[in-house]
Amino acid sequence: MTTILDRYLLRAFATAFAFCAALFIGLFVVVDFFARQGAFAPPGADVTHGAILSRAALWYSYRVPALFQQTAPVVTLAAAMLTVVQMARGNELVAAVAAGRSLFRLLLPLLAGAAFVAALVFTVGEWALPALREAVDERGLDGKPRAVRFAFAAQDRLGARFLIDAYNRENRVMEHVRLRLPLRPDSALFGAGPVPPGAAEATVYARSLRWRDDPPGAASPAGGCWMVNEGALAFWDATGARVGPPVVLDGQPLPLTDLRPRDINVPVKVTHPALFSGPGPAPGQRRERLALHATLARPVGVIVLLLLGVPLLFLRERVNAAAGVALAVGASAVYFAATLFAESLGARGLISPAVAVWGPQGALLAAGAALVTRMRT
Repeated sequence: MTTILDRYLLRAFATAFAFCAALFIGLFVVVDFFARQGAFAPPGADVTHGAILSRAALWYSYRVPALFQQTAPVVTLAAAMLTVVQMARGNELVAAVAAGRSLFRLLLPLLAGAAFVAALVFTVGEWALPALREAVDERGLDGKPRAVRFAFAAQDRLGARFLIDAYNRENRVMEHVRLRLPLRPDSALFGAGPVPPGAAEATVYARSLRWRDDPPGAASPAGGCWMVNEGALAFWDATGARVGPPVVLDGQPLPLTDLRPRDINVPVKVTHPALFSGPGPAPGQRRERLALHATLARPVGVIVLLLLGVPLLFLRERVNAAAGVALAVGASAVYFAATLFAESLGARGLISPAVAVWGPQGALLAAGAALVTRMRT
């Protein structure tokens, strides 16, 4: 049951959050705009003020939500610190505690505000950013599609699922491709040999795939094929066990897909479960699973960092702005240093992706909970 004091704290937190977010994002936009002026007025494009502002609005419609997602933990902590400092300056904390409120009870509205921000971060990352990124990729800053599209997923009509680090539209070349290929009894592997008995799925890792049009007189369903450069094909049964040895693919056509270059330009939503489900290991398993766990953990970090930083204010004899700034910076440094170090270990395969991402979150959450129990007026 919320009280007048709870609503007062939530309003104060919301005001402080809006101020801190506007400050962080406003400074970034101003600095980035002046550093990027040339990109908003490329040679041969319309250079009127309206056209430049239109390109800038398109660019920052993607960059601002992305920046919000990245800085939300720090902005939330700064807003909570500012709320507590303002209450301490007005002796409102002393009055609330004297009236019988515990410091933990006073912390609950701030945690509720942080939970709302965490939900917003998840929503922005899962729905808003992919749509905005597609718009920027398709239109570009000069109103034309960007020549290179980075880090995206695609799926063809046969069910093959692609993870592509980069795709050059002009040269029709994919770089660093991982994909899953569903198998059927009649699957044809072209030059890769027959499908091993019992195989339910194949995975392919390729340094690059280059599109080659069919020669005159040929009539394949896709009108061409993807030529593999430095690739390997592995087979898996329904239980996830490898079937037979890997097959080296180099200079051969990619089997079991009808993906065409024009299909890559059509946005396709490939969900995380669809991408990682299947009997065989996920393509580029370590890096993609690390990215997936990091995406899910980012909203949790908003709450973890708040629990780690705010109680430190109450462990001091006096609560003031200088202490709030110093503790916010220190807590943020500890949080990001721990998470980045663990993720680097996960990227190198020294620990599992789940442990690399959730281990620091759990340890810092436990540290924050311990600090909450030691809070004092």
